[in-house]
Amino acid sequence: MVIGNIALFFNPKRLACKKAAQCLKTIIEKEHIKTKILSYDNPEIDKDIDLIFSLGGDGSLLKIVRKSAPHKIKILGLNFGHLGFLTYGRTENLKELVNLIKTDKFCIQERTLLDVRVIRNKKIAFKGIALNECTIKSNKARAVHLDTFYGESELKEYFADGLMLSTPTGSTAYNLAAGGPILEPALNAFVLTPICPHTLAQRPLVLKLENSLFIDGQEEAQLCLDGQVFFNLSKKDRVKINKSTLKAKIIFPNNYDFFKILTLKLNWGGNKKKNYA
Repeated sequence: MVIGNIALFFNPKRLACKKAAQCLKTIIEKEHIKTKILSYDNPEIDKDIDLIFSLGGDGSLLKIVRKSAPHKIKILGLNFGHLGFLTYGRTENLKELVNLIKTDKFCIQERTLLDVRVIRNKKIAFKGIALNECTIKSNKARAVHLDTFYGESELKEYFADGLMLSTPTGSTAYNLAAGGPILEPALNAFVLTPICPHTLAQRPLVLKLENSLFIDGQEEAQLCLDGQVFFNLSKKDRVKINKSTLKAKIIFPNNYDFFKILTLKLNWGGNKKKNYA
């Protein structure tokens, strides 16, 4: 991969991230590649950037994806957080990592994004993209009524603390905590998961999302993208969700194994049983 410009975004709340960014800059510039260090507090993405290193956790990478996706910039995440589903381990040899990038010894996965728009009085009041999920929840401590439509099909009214539409990437995040299923990242599918529904009849629903999903509120609520972007919904607002035409381009090791990550990060299947025979 031909690389002319690299941006190193670091989480300013973690001192180790800043130190690693400075170390990476020194290593990369020895390869005669232009490099600049930027904080997540004010992430401005230049169109001439070829590659982004995201130094933080999965949450940090989510933030950068929403900024970089329109420019089709590749992202490599270094994990300084907790789970790290989308990032390399922080203990990776930085020199070796730079060499892997130079010699194309990695794989790029294009992850699906959600395109979310709020229609108010027949005009777009808000629009954004999400890598993990879009949620609509009550902004008060009570359940909300949400009328939901998939294309021309009515899914009836949900009465719950909220409603979430998750991508395959986000299926291991809030969706999983809310009782939704885990989806393999490459699937062309999404999960509609009610959050604490007030009936046993409403369960998570897997959709292909070739049609638009519409969610109409009957009261004030709050829209949230990836747990980071918030927008207050008024009565009669309509939320329209589609599969985005944009993709997140995330760099993984050549030996990346999603199911191995499940086992490692979530203790999938529990501890190995000892043989007492």
